[in-house]
Amino acid sequence: MSGLKRQIAHLCRVYGDTEDFSQAAGGNASCKSDGIVYIKKSGIRLRDTSEDNLVDVRVSADDVREIAGESEVAILERRWSDLVTERTPAGRPRASIELCFHALGGKLVMHTHPTRLNVLGCGEQGQKQLGEMESVGRLL
Repeated sequence: MSGLKRQIAHLCRVYGDTEDFSQAAGGNASCKSDGIVYIKKSGIRLRDTSEDNLVDVRVSADDVREIAGESEVAILERRWSDLVTERTPAGRPRASIELCFHALGGKLVMHTHPTRLNVLGCGEQGQKQLGEMESVGRLL
């Protein structure tokens, strides 16, 4: 697993080292292997990720779907927090809050917060302009 964790940490640093893809904490990367999601721990900038900053949590897409069916937000948040705490090995740091999205994705998930898309998306006409584009990828 160490080779895979090394690759994920490298991928985080590559995407986190440019403002074209990253701002602030910058996004996240994860991989799944044998029912475990390896993801950047909370509070670490994408560009500062190392193998030591990856947390292993035994969580699945089915776990997320089951909890997502909860109608009361406070109960949903508590159940998710309890599950992550229970499934994270003792003494390990807390996984990123984005863990639930990564659990739903494929074997490897990489997401960033591209500065240009964020600027456009936050503008008054941003949502409309994004919807009119053939390919959002042209911004990058």
